[in-house]
Amino acid sequence: MEDCIRRSSVSNQRRLRGLQFVIEALLCQQRSSEPSAPANARALHFRRSHSSVD
Repeated sequence: MEDCIRRSSVSNQRRLRGLQFVIEALLCQQRSSEPSAPANARALHFRRSHSSVD
């Protein structure tokens, strides 16, 4: 993932780093004892609200 970020343009780097942060946060959530269904619901809600901003 780091290589992908480095190879992309500067404007994409900021977006990819934000995406990487989200992915890592979701992975940490999955590793916790929380059941996966609520985590998935939050992820989908975030993706929907995020895409409407772009």
